[in-house]
Amino acid sequence: MKKEELTNLVKDVVRDNQDMSLSFVAITVLTDVIKRSTSKTMMELDTELKLAVQDLKSCVKEEIEGTDTYRGSSITLHSGCELFTRFVTRQFLEMKEFGAIKSKLTEKGQYISKLSALSREKVTELFEPFFRDNMCVMVVGNSRVATATLIRASRSGKRFSVIIPESRPDVEGYKSARHLRDAGIPVTLIVDSAVAYHMGKVDFVLSGAEAVVESGGIINKIGTYQIAVLAHVHKKSFYVAAESFKFVRQYPLNQNDISGDDHYEHINPPPYTFIDDGQIKDGHDVSDEQERRQLGGIKVSNPTSDFTPPRYITLLFTDLGILTPSAISDELIKLYS
Repeated sequence: MKKEELTNLVKDVVRDNQDMSLSFVAITVLTDVIKRSTSKTMMELDTELKLAVQDLKSCVKEEIEGTDTYRGSSITLHSGCELFTRFVTRQFLEMKEFGAIKSKLTEKGQYISKLSALSREKVTELFEPFFRDNMCVMVVGNSRVATATLIRASRSGKRFSVIIPESRPDVEGYKSARHLRDAGIPVTLIVDSAVAYHMGKVDFVLSGAEAVVESGGIINKIGTYQIAVLAHVHKKSFYVAAESFKFVRQYPLNQNDISGDDHYEHINPPPYTFIDDGQIKDGHDVSDEQERRQLGGIKVSNPTSDFTPPRYITLLFTDLGILTPSAISDELIKLYS
């Protein structure tokens, strides 16, 4: 498949699946690549898929950066590509007839895509019993699965409130606050520096994940690590809601080990401002270029993601069940075999 065709395919998949993660995008696109492939041998198909993976990552970076689907990190996309290509390799070893392999790969890819769409529902179902009336929950960033979990609990009749840090530098907390407000959930938006001040009011912290690594730790929106540490100090449970296709075979030991991490090289004011009636209004005060000029001679480093070690995580809620961090390694072995 030519890169132009792949780019158009990525755009179509993203447009039709705005609420799905990049892992879902990767699996859906690579399945379609196999369906359209004119390869005659397993070697040709393997080469075509490897090129498609490279082009896919490039297309996502170029075409959908800045949208809700693109999170400023390639980790989730890498997870979907790795999981699918691993399955392709296994089929090459287990089956001999090329036509049967291609048919099986297409069938399995479609099944995984369907499973990905259902996994979020499974996570929200498992988490629902953990809510009680009059609780206060702190939410990290703008995780789709975390937001869906809160909305499901609210619709089931649970009454609780939510505290959300603004999550700079891309202020995803504002987006999450709007979604929950529109669902009728009481929301309080706070600045990131006020997390410790408000932690005493919180019953537990709920976070999504860009990736769940072998140690049981998570890679997620910048600021997750410090919130997890504060929750630990205040003896508050720190829960993670994540689909199993975000499990990755990585073993970071510190923040420098996060592969594929991106950095903002400037600081912008939030793209939203509050007005008197408490509504959130769009608007920029300073352009990127103006901000760079104002910070001339000052180095700026704004990483998009950080690593939260497993010792700060209480439980992970996944479509494979409710897991402790130590159980993730075993589930990864099953998932990739």
